[in-house]
Amino acid sequence: MADQPMIPQWVWDLLARARSEREGLRPALQALDRQSLEEFIVRYHLASEAVCEPWDGPYIEERDYHLSEDSTEDLTDWIVAQGNDAWEYARGPSVNWSQPLTLSSQPTAHRDPEIPACHTVHAGNTESGWGAAKSVAMQLYYDRFGDSFYDRQDELLAKYDPLGARD
Repeated sequence: MADQPMIPQWVWDLLARARSEREGLRPALQALDRQSLEEFIVRYHLASEAVCEPWDGPYIEERDYHLSEDSTEDLTDWIVAQGNDAWEYARGPSVNWSQPLTLSSQPTAHRDPEIPACHTVHAGNTESGWGAAKSVAMQLYYDRFGDSFYDRQDELLAKYDPLGARD
């Protein structure tokens, strides 16, 4: 795994499929074996943390507050669900998480063309943004195997991220 990127292409492919197909992510995740589903969740989790640590959330100028840890995690999970282009943009030099974040109410036609377009991730029967893709995977993991990712987080991170991409 040493030469494997933090987020393998197959993870981005599954997320792209979830954005383009009405039935969403659940069928693709259900087809994965336990090890692949665990790795999907770990890679998604690492990608989310690579955008911004939950405790270091952005300041929302219009609302005059910093996002909570939960809200920051929701935001970064949503960014991952948008795909590799949005993820790379959010991690790039154009985004400074220590600067106030401005909520955009502009129509899509007027948005900055450098910012990747946002997509809905179809989670199954519902259309949801934010962290729906990771939530669907974690719930499916629990339903199928009776384990909670968070209960096994340290073990799974050590298994699928032995070199510590999060360090």
